[in-house]
Amino acid sequence: MKAETIIRKAREQDVPCLSVLSSKVWLATYAKEGVKPEYADFVVNNFNTESFLQDINSLDKTILVAEQEGILQGYLLANKQSHYQGQSEFGYEIDRLYVDAQFKGLGIGKALLQRCQNELGPKFWLYTWVENDANDFYKHLGLTNIGQLTFDFHGVKIQNWVYSSVRLA
Repeated sequence: MKAETIIRKAREQDVPCLSVLSSKVWLATYAKEGVKPEYADFVVNNFNTESFLQDINSLDKTILVAEQEGILQGYLLANKQSHYQGQSEFGYEIDRLYVDAQFKGLGIGKALLQRCQNELGPKFWLYTWVENDANDFYKHLGLTNIGQLTFDFHGVKIQNWVYSSVRLA
């Protein structure tokens, strides 16, 4: 019988696994045509030990991990100081919700979001690339599409959908 997946706050000893999982999920999602230098730069600069240690020790951020018998299955990074269009009515930002591909469909993403709502409150917002498969997941959960964000990634305009939360049961 397999052990249950545990949702808990990240600890410093989780950093190597957080870094590798982040790289794995990000590259699988965005590097469809292969690893370009700008993708490698992004991964190295954003998913490194220093960045994760800062986030774990920040009062403004919360990292929750899903793990089973020492295996990191996914994680959520919430930023309590980030507000959509500067308006606190949308709550805090879910900066990342990454689940390893082999564990998708097991309820891990939903469990991470539920735990986050229990700890930080029901209102959150997030954005995701318009071509990301995660859009179907967010629609399935009943999140509301409230707009679009565009950002420049090395001269390429990236379109993202913005979603607002509902209370997850």
